[in-house]
Formats: sequence, C-alpha cells, structure tokens
Amino acid sequence: MFPSISPVYCELVMKLVWQLSRAIEYVTGIMAYMGGIVIAFMVGMVCWDILSRKIVFGHGVPWTLEVVEYGLLWFTLLCAAWVLKNDRHVRIDILLAHFSSRKQSILNMFTSIVCALACLAVTWYGAAVVHRFFVSGELMPTILMVPKYVPYLIIPVGFALLFLQFLLKAGQYGAQWRKRADDVDVFASDEGR
Repeated sequence: MFPSISPVYCELVMKLVWQLSRAIEYVTGIMAYMGGIVIAFMVGMVCWDILSRKIVFGHGVPWTLEVVEYGLLWFTLLCAAWVLKNDRHVRIDILLAHFSSRKQSILNMFTSIVCALACLAVTWYGAAVVHRFFVSGELMPTILMVPKYVPYLIIPVGFALLFLQFLLKAGQYGAQWRKRADDVDVFASDEGR
C-alpha cells in the first residue's frame, strides 16, 4: 500500500533529527544561563537602588524599575524552554494520572503539539510586532527611552525556542507511546503461548 522507505534514508533522517535536537538543547542551555545572568543583574540593581536610596545618596536610581521590568520579561522567556525541557513546570495531572501510561503518552503528545502551534503563533505575531517597531524607530516613553523593539525582541526568540522544545517533547512522547505499544504486543504474544 505504501512505498517502502530506504533504511539508509531513515538513518540519515534520524541522524539529522538527533543533531537538530542536540543543537536545540545546547541553545536552550545557553539561554538559561543568560537568564541566570539577567536575574542576578536585576537583584543587583534592586539592591543598589535600595542602598543608594537609604544609605548612600538619599535617592534611588530612577531607571531601576524600568530595567527590572524588561529583565523580568527577558528572564522568563530566556528560561522557559529550559524549564520545559527539564519538566520543571507546573503540571496538573489529576486527570492524567487515571489513564494508562500509553494513553498518557498520547495525551502528552497531543498537548505538546497544541502548545507548539500556540508558540508558533506567538512567534509569528511577535516577530511582526518587533519588525514594525524596528522599522518605525519608536522609542519607549520612559526614562531610558530605549527603542521599542528592544524589550520585545525576546518574545519571538523565546517562543520560537519553546516551539522547537514542544516539538521535541511531542517526539519523545510519541516514542514512548510506540515503545509502550511494542511492550504491550510482547506481553500479549507471551500470554498466547
């Protein structure tokens, strides 16, 4: 019914997917480290602002709040793909716990695909907004007056990496589902003997 696929072609595709997944994981790790640097910088900024206001100068650094606001957005999206990769996110599995491991894999694969599509939509829209701000040259109406695209630049980048990470997760859940299907078939054939 279906044309046969060459084993050499399958092996080549699997190597490519493996290399791409390693590259995505590498970039995810680098972005998580960058997120750590951002949060450390924000903590330092807030501490300096408090010290300068209460002890040193009698007034704080006027742009601390603005930098911390941008830093929170950047920190969140720099680390989000790492959190997903390592399953460190909040997961509500009250319903999922009542299903077999095979059905859990199918549901997890489905939700990963849906989340990947949502991340792709945010990436697309975020890239369009950042491009519009870049072309227009708009500035933020704040103390620092940074170009408007700078704080929002992390949105398409972070969500693109989340998109890729959700695709990897969907593939992992699909592999678990296939493996569990093979395990069930092995047990079923053993019972027939």
